[in-house]
Amino acid sequence: MSLSMVVEQMNHVREQSGDVAIDLHDLQPDDADAVYYYIDDMLTETGYTKGNSAKMSPGFGTSDDGEHITYLSAVVDLLQDGYDTPQYTVNF
Repeated sequence: MSLSMVVEQMNHVREQSGDVAIDLHDLQPDDADAVYYYIDDMLTETGYTKGNSAKMSPGFGTSDDGEHITYLSAVVDLLQDGYDTPQYTVNF
C-alpha cells in the first residue's frame, strides 16, 4: 500500500517532467532503484521529509508523521519484494 502511494506520487512528478511512468505491476530492478532514490531524495538524514521537522503534510499518511512513515514503509515493501537498496542511499 505504501509503495503504491509513493510510486503514484513519483509517477505524477515524472509525467510532469516528460519521463516515463513506472509500472508497479511490472517493477524492474532499475525502476526499484529509481524509487529508492526518489524516497532517499524526499527524506532527510533524520528520516523526516525535507523542509519539515516532525509534522508532515496532512492527507499523505495516516497521522501527523504519516508522510515519512509512508516513505519508510515503501522501502520495507521494496525490501520484502527482494529489491536491494542502491549503493548511494543514505536517508533511510
